[in-house]
Amino acid sequence: MPLPKNEELARQLLKVLIDANVEFFVCGGVAAKAHGLRKKINDLDIVYRRSRGNFRKIVDALSPLNPYPRGLEPGQEVLWNTSVLRDSYSLITVTDLGDLDLIAELSGGGTYQALRKETTRLVVLGMECHVLNIPPLADHLIESGRPKDVRLAERLRALQRRMSAGC
Repeated sequence: MPLPKNEELARQLLKVLIDANVEFFVCGGVAAKAHGLRKKINDLDIVYRRSRGNFRKIVDALSPLNPYPRGLEPGQEVLWNTSVLRDSYSLITVTDLGDLDLIAELSGGGTYQALRKETTRLVVLGMECHVLNIPPLADHLIESGRPKDVRLAERLRALQRRMSAGC
């Protein structure tokens, strides 16, 4: 059964990052879905390792997909290079394959290096990669303060309780 269009685009973005050996883990709605929640996917959120080599991998992998800051007036010239990643803590982009949120640090100080041990390899949209575990994912969603994220965090915590109870 084919994936819905946004999920297929997110899967293709994920494949680009995996094939480029980018150091990252998945968070946000795609992570919630990987843990078993029924969730419509609108974009792919990743937390990436902040290192010179990883910046280069991300830039090289995404350059052919024409990344552009979401919300910026079309037609404005935007540089896409390692400095953009180095100088940003959250880069919300649109690409030829859909929306991609490149996050250097989650709310509350969650960097790749700090949270990598809080991930699990799971199948995500048909591919295996590191996904943020439910407790830190729920914490991050609540920290964001957005009502939709708080509701998603509550659903994740309820899922974890059911899983812990063996249901």
